[in-house]
Amino acid sequence: MKKLIAQTLSSFLIGAVVLGVLLFLPAWTLNYWQAWVFIVVFMTSVNVLGLYLALKDPALLERR
Repeated sequence: MKKLIAQTLSSFLIGAVVLGVLLFLPAWTLNYWQAWVFIVVFMTSVNVLGLYLALKDPALLERR
């Protein structure tokens, strides 16, 4: 279970950084509120789904 938590946390962090780079690098600024809103909404929805799978069907989450 600890391996699954560590893997999930690392993929979340890597995903957030990559998403930030893809949104903020072309804009050349961090003062882009639409990108911040998108990142928060997207990462929240992904985490809610991941938490649901972790609680209800951890085997499916591990296969994914």
